[in-house]
Formats: sequence, structure tokens, C-alpha cells
Amino acid sequence: MVDATDVQGYRDKYDGQMERLDEADIDDRDRDAIERFIVHCRTNDSDIDSLGTVVGHLNRLRLSAERSPTPLVELGSVDDVNAFKLHLEDEHGLSEGTIRNYTKAIRKFLSYRDLDFADDVSVGAPPKRRHDPDDEIDQDELGALLDASANPRDKAMIALLADTGLRIGAVLSLQMQHVDVQGRRATVTINEDANVKGDDGTKPLTWSRGYLANWIDVHPRPGDPDAALIHKLRQWNEDDDAALIQQYAGRIITETAGRAGLDPDRIEARLFRSTTISQWIRDDMGEQAIKHRTGWEKDSRMFEVYSRVTDEEMNDVVFDHYGIDAADGGGESGPPLEECPQCRTPLRGGEAFCPGCAAPISSSASEATDETSSALREFMVEADDADARAAAASAAETAENDPAFASALIDELEKLE
Repeated sequence: MVDATDVQGYRDKYDGQMERLDEADIDDRDRDAIERFIVHCRTNDSDIDSLGTVVGHLNRLRLSAERSPTPLVELGSVDDVNAFKLHLEDEHGLSEGTIRNYTKAIRKFLSYRDLDFADDVSVGAPPKRRHDPDDEIDQDELGALLDASANPRDKAMIALLADTGLRIGAVLSLQMQHVDVQGRRATVTINEDANVKGDDGTKPLTWSRGYLANWIDVHPRPGDPDAALIHKLRQWNEDDDAALIQQYAGRIITETAGRAGLDPDRIEARLFRSTTISQWIRDDMGEQAIKHRTGWEKDSRMFEVYSRVTDEEMNDVVFDHYGIDAADGGGESGPPLEECPQCRTPLRGGEAFCPGCAAPISSSASEATDETSSALREFMVEADDADARAAAASAAETAENDPAFASALIDELEKLE
């Protein structure tokens, strides 16, 4: 059964793959060797941290055993492996990328069996990935998706994907205990018990905070720390954390795109992440901050995938030098809002702060608020005079509740820089 630790359904997929292996028309020596290898992967291989990886190896090794002219246990050289790769291409019509995935599983299988030539098996270079900025979800499209969402839960899910850049599996694995929207600095903490690819720690929320708070107000079990944040709306019970399976969440996004008048085949979960990362690059957030938010390793070369975005930035430097303005203003990463997502106060457009509750509306206002709050706290710590500390504390409190004062204070602090 799917739960917040396995929203991809890997446990069910694993059971299904083991049944297929048991029923496969393959050499019994291959079947036995693959079963032993899978036990090793699950218990002794420190390089494997996800059941999904095990499922992938199991699937490809079974298919390899079914398609190989000779049993896998009889592969005795690099030439044998290369001949099998050609067989997969010529006889089964598999693509270069699929053959590469087969070869990765076979090499790991051969290495487990302590065969001397295993390390000499060439997997081949991974295909070069490039992000195309033309594929991104623009602000109007994001606003249309939020407007077309069927309920506050779906709205919160889409807002989280677009704001945090998290993979959909990470968002769906969040439980109520992983969410903090009480203060001005709202966060979510990655569920490290889940099958989450390469991510951990606490992540900041900016403009999505209000959408999330609105969903929590009507959440079926807001007080249950183990309940899924993105919770089922029907067919659940108290013993179930009620997490959505990833495929169903993907269908929600597709259906929402259709209602929004967008191409359902184009708008998929992974596109939110790539769009958000591109926007962070354009906002000059800085490599280390982006790596923190994405979960990339500090020496990651993933920025090469977004080379066209950095090309845009360099072009902007040239255009700015010659005083050539862009056709549109750009700048903000959140959707255009007609009302405050926190208190529902109507907005005329362009406000930095909500006129009703003083919540920051734009991402730049949110960042400026954080910087101002940090500066005031620093001043309170360093100030020797008690009256000065009290004045700073009062200013911080007023800024949190008075949008005009907050905006004016930020303007004054920026003049001092």
C-alpha cells in the first residue's frame, strides 16, 4: 500500500518484479544469481539508497536474461557484453539510452560476482541534457493553473512545486510534521524516511506560504503529525496517512492544465522544477543557495543543463550596457495574484505587500522582508543601549503588521547600503 514514505509505489513494483522473475523463461542459474544480487543490493550495497534503484536493476537484469542469446552467468569478457549490447540494438531495436541503462545494471551485477573484467565494461557517456527556456511555465500559465485547480489541496500542491522546485515525490512525501507556516519564515522539511532522490534538510517557502496555509485550514487532519500534507480527499481511514500516489498526482496536474486551457501533454510535474530553477538563476540567487534548494551536490555540474538560461543572463548584460530595454518587465517568479493568498484581500496588482495583513506578495518583497528582519535582529543583538534595542524590536513588530511601514522601512534601509 502506498504511504508517505513510498509515494512512487516502489514496494508494490518490487513485489511485481520478483513475481515476473520467478515466472520468467530464463536459465535457472540466471534466476538464482539475480535473486542473490538483489538481496545484496538491499542489504549490503551502500551506493543504493532507494528501493526504486533496486527495482530498476531487477527489471533490467530480468529483461537482459530473457533477451540474451546466452545466460548472463556465462558472460566471460567485455567482448561478450559488447556483443549483447549490439544484440539489443539490432534484434530488439532498443535505444542508446535504454541500452546504457541495461549495461549499468549488468556491470553492477558482474562486479557483485567478482569478475575481473567488470570495471572495464563501458556504460557510455550519459546523453547531454539541455533545458530549453522556451518550454518553461510562464507567470500567466502558472496563474491559470492555480485558478483552474479543483480545490485548495491541488492549488497548494501546484504552488509548492512552483515555489520550492522540489520533485513531486518529495512534495507528496511531506507529512504535517514536516511543515511550519506559523512564522513569517515558512519552511518544509524533507521526509528523509521516504524514497526521495538526493535531497534532505529544511527548505524555505516564499509566495506559496499563503496557498499552503489556506489548504491547512481545511485539511482533513491538520493536527495529526503523521498525516500526509497533500492528503486524499476521500477513501482513507485513520490508520492510513492518506498520501497520494505519484501517478495520481501527475494526473491531477494534467487535468488542471486541460481546464486552464493549456496543453496537458506539456504541463507535467518535472516542468515546475526546471522552470523554478531557471527563475532562480535569472534572479542571481547564487550557485550555493540554488544547490541547497535543489539538493544538488556542491560540486554538481547540473548548471551545465541550464546553460541557455545563463546565456540569457550574459545577453542581458550586453543589452543593459547599450541601454536596450526588454519588451516586458519580467522579474517576479510568482504568479499574478488577484487576492492575497493569506487573507483573501483583493489586490489591484503590483503590490509588494498585502494591504490587509502585510504579508509579502512578491518574491522580492519576501526576500527584502527576510533581509530587513535579519538586519533588525542583528541590530538588537549588537546594540548597547536598551532603548535602541526596544526601538528595533518595535520596528520589527510594526513592519510585520503594517504594509506601508514595512515598505518604507525597506526603502530606507536600502538607501543606507
